[in-house]
Amino acid sequence: MSRSNQIELMGKSIILQDSLSLHEFSLLSQLRKTPTVKTLLIRKNDTRELLIMRMIKKRSKISVPLLRIQQEIQHPFICPVKYTFENSKRKYYVFDCFQTCGELINWSNNRLFDEETVKFYSACILLAVLHYHQNSIAYLNLNLENVLVDSQGYAKLISREACGEIDNGEISEFLAPEVIFKEKFGFSADVWSLGAFIYKMLVGSRIYSKNQLLEKVDLEQLKFPSNISYEAKNLVEALLIKNPSQRLSEQEIKNHPWFANIDWERLESKEIESPTLIRGEISQRIPLESNYQTQSARIFQAQDPIINTI
Repeated sequence: MSRSNQIELMGKSIILQDSLSLHEFSLLSQLRKTPTVKTLLIRKNDTRELLIMRMIKKRSKISVPLLRIQQEIQHPFICPVKYTFENSKRKYYVFDCFQTCGELINWSNNRLFDEETVKFYSACILLAVLHYHQNSIAYLNLNLENVLVDSQGYAKLISREACGEIDNGEISEFLAPEVIFKEKFGFSADVWSLGAFIYKMLVGSRIYSKNQLLEKVDLEQLKFPSNISYEAKNLVEALLIKNPSQRLSEQEIKNHPWFANIDWERLESKEIESPTLIRGEISQRIPLESNYQTQSARIFQAQDPIINTI
């Protein structure tokens, strides 16, 4: 049984990482797997609540003070960690509520988003990233895998500590050149990532192919479909500049003509409806809780194969 070890941070209860163990959850299904991160649908055994768990292979230890600082970050478009614990090999991060339509990367498979939807999601994510910056934290992990779409159609960043370590391989297209080449970097690294994020959603392809060397890529020759607006292309090109000092500032991004119809205060207050909610796409994607309450589940075991394969 877990010990009651709960604190209040900014009005929210946070369960500290030494309060729980893996055996207090049951597995329902595996949602996604990468070489170092697994995303699972789970059930908490005592409360029967449905949750999402991110299981991350350890490479380096995150200090408790840093973890707690990150847990204090509260924002409408940041998905906070509800439970966190670890063992010698892995870290576990558990998110509240499965009333989500899943990771944005699953939405993007085999389809392109219309420009207004891309703009809406990008605006949500920009506000979340800026909130991290206001708390002196660079996010550095902005990519489709780390964005969830909630039941109201808003895009939410997964809390930074649950993203795993920066991967210079599979998702390098989202990493700023200064991060890849291990040079000095700042908040403008997230500006590059936002540009790659918008381009991926608009075009459906990487800003450069896996076998290309970033230093030889001519980003001024990015290709866009003919239906993409001039304003969208102009913004992406202004974000994807190799020299960090020449990228748009955060305020310049918000003031860019592409975002001209975004009321930032109303969006942050969730007073603007998501285009996907208006079109009825959300209701087709939310899994009904009743579908899972009766689904067979198994308690995690010490040598569970789903755990030991990362």
